[in-house]
Amino acid sequence: MVDASLASFDIFETVLARKVGSAMSSFYMLGRRLERNGLLDCSVEVFARARADAERRAFANAGGLDSAVDLEAIHRELAFGLGYSNDRVPSLVEHERGLEEELLVAIARSAARLTEVRGTARKVVFLSDMYLSSEFLRAQLDKHGLFEPGDEVRVSNERQKSKLSGALFEELLIDEGISPGDVVHAGNHEWSDVGQPRKLGIRTRPFPEGNPTRYERILDEQVFASQGLTGAMAGASRLARLRAAQETSRERALREVAAGVGAPFVVGYCLWVLRRARELGLARLYFLSRDGLILNDVFNRIAAKLGFDVKGVYLYGSRQAWLLPSLTSGDRADVERVLPRKFDVSLTVRQALARFEVVPESHRDPLERAGLPAATWDQNLSEDRLEALRTLLTEDPGFRSNVTAGAEQRRALLLRYLEQVGFVGPDPVALVDLGTGATLHNALGAVLESAGRGPPKSFYLGMRNVPTGRFGRPEVYMNDAGQGVGFGSAPGLTTTLEAICSANHGTVLGYEDRDGRIEPVLAADDNPAVMAWGYSIVRQTIVDFADYLVVDPELVDPWGDVRPVIERLQKTFWRTPTREEAGAWGAFPMEDGLGREAVYVQLAEPYSPIDALRVVRRVARDGKLLWRRHWWHDGALAMSSPLLREALTASERLSLRVHRLVSKLR
Repeated sequence: MVDASLASFDIFETVLARKVGSAMSSFYMLGRRLERNGLLDCSVEVFARARADAERRAFANAGGLDSAVDLEAIHRELAFGLGYSNDRVPSLVEHERGLEEELLVAIARSAARLTEVRGTARKVVFLSDMYLSSEFLRAQLDKHGLFEPGDEVRVSNERQKSKLSGALFEELLIDEGISPGDVVHAGNHEWSDVGQPRKLGIRTRPFPEGNPTRYERILDEQVFASQGLTGAMAGASRLARLRAAQETSRERALREVAAGVGAPFVVGYCLWVLRRARELGLARLYFLSRDGLILNDVFNRIAAKLGFDVKGVYLYGSRQAWLLPSLTSGDRADVERVLPRKFDVSLTVRQALARFEVVPESHRDPLERAGLPAATWDQNLSEDRLEALRTLLTEDPGFRSNVTAGAEQRRALLLRYLEQVGFVGPDPVALVDLGTGATLHNALGAVLESAGRGPPKSFYLGMRNVPTGRFGRPEVYMNDAGQGVGFGSAPGLTTTLEAICSANHGTVLGYEDRDGRIEPVLAADDNPAVMAWGYSIVRQTIVDFADYLVVDPELVDPWGDVRPVIERLQKTFWRTPTREEAGAWGAFPMEDGLGREAVYVQLAEPYSPIDALRVVRRVARDGKLLWRRHWWHDGALAMSSPLLREALTASERLSLRVHRLVSKLR
């Protein structure tokens, strides 16, 4: 903070913020509380809109912000508008004051600034264009450790002067007997806290971070459709991203997307799972690693807030650890669970057989007869050779017995692990995953079936258009392509979630018996690539969001549907990232492959002129961008030079038209 004789601070969205995105969201919460207490004669939405309109009318009728309009005056105007008696005004005023106190939270970053400025400034003054009293605001500042003896609070309605007109600043200068250059003012409003004081010669320290991000505005716009929940999410997002005292532009981009895009999904998904768990009478939910690490943490925090005793448990598992144990017969269907027909990952013979815990040297002759000599074992498989390997694994007696024996051993360990953690037992439980193909649901079903158990109950992100197996279909959150229903226009959602829901440890390779206890075997105890990228920042931001989020049923509907908003948030981020967002999130090390065969690829990098030609050629040929798996085209564009970005975008459109024309001619 710049040295000054006097430091002044705006209050709302600068040092204190409500746990909501806007005043309209707090009015919705007030209306909902009044309705729950039998004090409302109209709908909650009608009340919220009327409360906002009454405030506007009260100031207009009194001549503007430089007037004595307080909370009582606003509620008298509201009573006139809604047609109820003024006798109810005192009670409604107390309800609103009580809610204000309940929703106000200190902005951590500003608390640090206050501590810094007190070492140099003679005095600290808090200024607010507000209908609440200085006494009330002083009490809130004191409650949150922001007020000290000698500080002062000046409020527009008591002095009939506002920051907006500049009169509140002018009065401060006169009363303190100082020149404008001796004051530094901090605040978030572009005119009231920056433009107007600068016009008077007062130095300023703008705090635009207190204003809503584009994601928070999207959330807050849907407050009525979500019955208050997204308004609370907008507030939680702001408070979570402002938790850190200082940050770089890269850290800010990680926090803003984590708070505004990732956290609403994580919390929305966890709330849906919690609701279904209660409706089905489930005792525990098992969140599958590694996506489930943050989900499990947030789920338990939200369940505790709502007072529910459904427990979330982190379950170590993966395709590598579960697919081999699921081979109960060694037939074609079993083999295709491990080596599916639709395969788009580079794979060698050695890597493919490693999934079955088989080394090619032990089966040299049958591999040679199948057209897979030793010289090909470390080369990427073509689809024809992959099909030959599937046939060999299914039909060759030596291969089949070797695979089924290994599967049986691994299955016994997996079942013991599931019993140890309580998944197999008398209590009703379910699996939670972020998958879309039910691969692990079906693998778990086969393992449980071998032990005489029924099919598992599972909750999934979505379902691709895949056949329903004998273990049924999981319940899905976003969409079910097989049924043709759901929210399916969120581009890049699964890729974004892989970054948001990453974990600080390596993938699970299997299980082993350690002194009678079954422990997961990890590819690595840590995940240095993800940690270096910024995992801790993303995780802490989402946890902070969950802690700040209001889910009290008296104020919001915790089961409000946020899926339409999740779609819009994801589309906004994925299609129109800022350069800073593209740089921070494009650097995520995406893990491609299975187990030890996995490699890291960067999600996006700036295009070069040579890359641009390749993109145009592929679009003209195929009608879509086929760069590589896990590639973020719009992120790469945002990081590229403006000239190249314009040329590439125009060429891409032209190439797509050429492709369509050629397709019609054909």
